[in-house]
Amino acid sequence: MKTNKIEAIKTAREWLKLKPVFLDTETTGLDIQAEIVDIAIINHDGTELISTLVQPISPIPEQATSIHGIRNEDVILAPAYADIQLNIGSLLYDRLVVIYNKNFDLRLMEQSARANLEFPLTRCAMELYAQFYGDGTERHQSYRWQKQSNAARQLGIEMPANLHRAAADANLCRLIIEAMAATPLPDEVQNLDRFGQEICKCTLCGQKTPMIGTRLCDRCWELKSRIEADPDLARKILMEYNETRPPYKNGKEFQENEND
Repeated sequence: MKTNKIEAIKTAREWLKLKPVFLDTETTGLDIQAEIVDIAIINHDGTELISTLVQPISPIPEQATSIHGIRNEDVILAPAYADIQLNIGSLLYDRLVVIYNKNFDLRLMEQSARANLEFPLTRCAMELYAQFYGDGTERHQSYRWQKQSNAARQLGIEMPANLHRAAADANLCRLIIEAMAATPLPDEVQNLDRFGQEICKCTLCGQKTPMIGTRLCDRCWELKSRIEADPDLARKILMEYNETRPPYKNGKEFQENEND
């Protein structure tokens, strides 16, 4: 595995530790006059913090509508960006903000606000995924950017039905970062199956299992789901564990010396 891909995996994991938010916008176009018509912020756990249409000053061109499906009649009753700007700022304040192609979205936020905005805690998922995917010249530390939809397909992520709407794309960004973070590093790979797929050990039972977004085997994942849904079962398992665990001595778990 290339060093840059390893660093991308580690970076994705560090971002997730900070419990970031994920932002996306849909706009009237790409130029310096373009405005936001749809904006969403998704929390690190997938919940929507805000998802709203925005009424632009200029009409939405048909070319833009053909991409995201938002028509002029859809935003007649929507708030202007100025009306939600403070709410957006409060949701982003002191949070790590991850955006796929962040330079574009931040520029459009400034254009819609008609003001110079500062978001110091922002990171670009597109740049990180380009490093992860590695399509480019490693010698020059330059990689080709991948469209968000291509990145999702390359990672095996199911595409949302409402692609190119802000909430769906922001959540897709979250799933891309999670998928990168779930990729095992070389020292985490225990074995390879006959198809060359990376295999790791389940963190609960030790059974070898494919590393696909989780470190639990199917059996332990099912047990985990049952425990979460049944508090009585959880208490029963905990009681059985307490009855079979080694005794404690001086506040520490006591283990007899095998040489005795």
